[in-house]
Amino acid sequence: MKKSAKIITAAFAVVLVAIMGVSLGLNVLTLSKISTLESAAEKNDPSRENGVMIVNRYEVKSTEQISDAYISGDSSGLDERDKATLDTAKKILKDIIKKGMTDYEKEVAVYEWIQKNIKHDNDILLVVQDPNADTYTPQGVLAGKTAVCVGYATTFRMFMQMLGIDCKVVHDNDLSHTWDLVKIGSGWYHTDLYFDTPKSKFAHFNLTDSMRANDYSWDESIYPRGNSFEYCYAVMNADNIKNAYQIPKKLKSMLDKKDPFFSYKMTDPTDIQKSEIRVMLDKISESVFGAQNYENYYFSYNTIQNGKDFIAYASIVYPDPEDDNSIIDEKTEEKIRKAIDKVFSNLVENNDIIFDEGEIGEAATSKAVK
Repeated sequence: MKKSAKIITAAFAVVLVAIMGVSLGLNVLTLSKISTLESAAEKNDPSRENGVMIVNRYEVKSTEQISDAYISGDSSGLDERDKATLDTAKKILKDIIKKGMTDYEKEVAVYEWIQKNIKHDNDILLVVQDPNADTYTPQGVLAGKTAVCVGYATTFRMFMQMLGIDCKVVHDNDLSHTWDLVKIGSGWYHTDLYFDTPKSKFAHFNLTDSMRANDYSWDESIYPRGNSFEYCYAVMNADNIKNAYQIPKKLKSMLDKKDPFFSYKMTDPTDIQKSEIRVMLDKISESVFGAQNYENYYFSYNTIQNGKDFIAYASIVYPDPEDDNSIIDEKTEEKIRKAIDKVFSNLVENNDIIFDEGEIGEAATSKAVK
């Protein structure tokens, strides 16, 4: 081979190797980018129970390492933070779980402890600086006694799993909310502590799929079906009524005692009787809770059919005492008038101030009349 041909061949080989090197590098980068994208997609895969981001901020994290350590009695594999959480959770369970309790009784005990002791994290926009004070993991919830929905759901799940009760965290299709799906007996039930705390006790406790679907939708293909009424709270605690016309008196008694939840049942009612119950609840919602004395109350109701039993259930959220909208009396109005006149008389040309019908707990409006 001539010298020039050898040079050309060598040059071609160098170029070919360079091209192959660049191509290989690009493939590596591409594969790396694909791997990163796949990892991110997996992180936000709505078909997963854990690793899902709710409202793009709160991650649903597994705590099986804590429940496994509790069940096995071996916490050597836990880090210091998990050990502290385990110790706190053990003390709580020791206080609230009694020998001989059924799984349902254990579930109620945990539910009531969380509802009583864990408050809502109202400042959802606050950036959490202290990792030990977060509100979306059991570690932060038990340490700080505040929680967002993810915190309520994962904390309840952790306790259930520690007690050997199957429990899953459910998220809605919009990835905006979480709650629990717990197995009691042979059935699965929805429990939402976030919405039941602090004022709606048992309103969202052990609901069936159809009852939960009144508020949220979720991917039912990735969770067990909840179709049993055996441990449904509304079914278990329904009072017998003979007809719809007993409801107003029972409701008034409930309001006087500030009970947050009721359920009533009729066995084998006619279609007309069912309609009467529904209309009665509709009219109560419109007339009673639309009236001035109850306008700051929140009344939510529905009906279900369980075999021959037709059940009406409802929850009431009562206003805080400081939100009482009682109309102020003339004596109080005069007292307010004098207090304003005493301090601000030099700012008003004519001191005759007329108050609109203001209400305690709301900003009363006033105007100077010339």
